[in-house]
Amino acid sequence: MTDLLLIRAFASEFARTSRDTLETRLLPFNTPTRVSDPLPNGELDVYTEEIAPSMFASQLRAAHPQTLGRIRFFDGHPNQDGSSKLGWATGLRADNDWLYGTFKLQPSRVDDVEAMLEGGIKDVSVGFIPLAGGTTVRADGSRLRIKGHLDHVALEPEGAYAGAEVTAMRALALEEADRVATAAQETLEHDDLEAWLKAQEDRQATYSARARGVHG
Repeated sequence: MTDLLLIRAFASEFARTSRDTLETRLLPFNTPTRVSDPLPNGELDVYTEEIAPSMFASQLRAAHPQTLGRIRFFDGHPNQDGSSKLGWATGLRADNDWLYGTFKLQPSRVDDVEAMLEGGIKDVSVGFIPLAGGTTVRADGSRLRIKGHLDHVALEPEGAYAGAEVTAMRALALEEADRVATAAQETLEHDDLEAWLKAQEDRQATYSARARGVHG
């Protein structure tokens, strides 16, 4: 895995049925899109990017909740103190050339998410890390992403691609299996996952500092 954390935003529309779980289309596959990334020298790297259906294959195959739980859900992109965290992923699937995600909201942030939706914050932004050897550069300079790691997902005031949308927020029944999974996730958040997240936040802080320098 490289240290390059790339952020892509997608315009969206929301459909909400209840408050506990958020289901959203995240990003399109096979869709050439003009993107730009800040470079260390302060310039922008502008190119056409396409995400292949194989991009997140290992995470799509993951069955263990600990693996999906590492994909965090944020209010905006993560800051250094972690206060923007809204929840974590419980499901990931590919369907009809789109990547979909399901996210469990922390009980303390459910009202915040509702307020964001009602206030018009309705776009989806994703952060992913290309894996080594996972990008093909074509003759025309465009880049095909074939292997990577979905790092986090965020709600944003505005996005770049039409079509990403939150499709449902639905209450999950408080069955024993759900309570066990939630308790396991909370335990993980206080040990090995916290160390892992801190490393991601440090990388994101570096990315944000570079982006601020690029955009003034």
